[in-house]
Amino acid sequence: MSVKVFTKQELLDIPVISLPKAYQRADQIPLDPTFVFASLEDAQDYVDGESTYGDIAYAGQILSVADSVSGGVKVYKVETDGRLVEIGGGSANCFSAQTYSYAVRLATDDTIGSIVNVIYPETISGDTYSSGLYIITGNNSVAKLGVSSATGDVEGDVENLKARVIALETTVTEISDACYWIDGDSE
Repeated sequence: MSVKVFTKQELLDIPVISLPKAYQRADQIPLDPTFVFASLEDAQDYVDGESTYGDIAYAGQILSVADSVSGGVKVYKVETDGRLVEIGGGSANCFSAQTYSYAVRLATDDTIGSIVNVIYPETISGDTYSSGLYIITGNNSVAKLGVSSATGDVEGDVENLKARVIALETTVTEISDACYWIDGDSE
C-alpha cells in the first residue's frame, strides 16, 4: 500500500460540504479516529494501509501518538514515502525550499541559524545555486553548507578571491607608500 500524494488539481476537485454550524465535541474523543494512535506501531500500520481503516493515509497528514505507558504525546506528519516524521522533536529549526530563491525568502532575522534544505538547483543571472543544505545568516541571506560554494564553482570562486586579495594588497601598498612615516628617532 502507498500513501496518497495529491496534485493541485486533485485537491481542487475534492467535493466539499458547507455546514451552517461548526462541530462541537460531546465527549473526549477525536473527530476522526485516525487523528490519534496508542502506539507508533499502530500509527505506522495505519500509514502502511495495514490497519482496520484500510489504505486511506495521505502525504502531509498530521497524526498523534499518545503513549499511555510513557505518558507522552508526539505529533507526526506522513511523508510521501510513507515514513512518519516527528514534528517539533528537536530544538533546531529546519526548513525545506524548492529553490534557492525560496530559501532566501525564508531568511529573516527571526530564523538566523536555521537550516534550509533546497530541493532543486536554480540559475539566477548566470550563476547556478545547487540543491543542498544552506544556513540562514541574516535577513534575505543564506550561505551554502558543505564542501562547495553556493554556485558550485569552487575553483572559480577561489580565483575570484585571489584576484580580490591581490587588488587589496596593491591598494594597501600604494597607500602605505604615500603615507609619511615618522620613525622613533626623528622629531
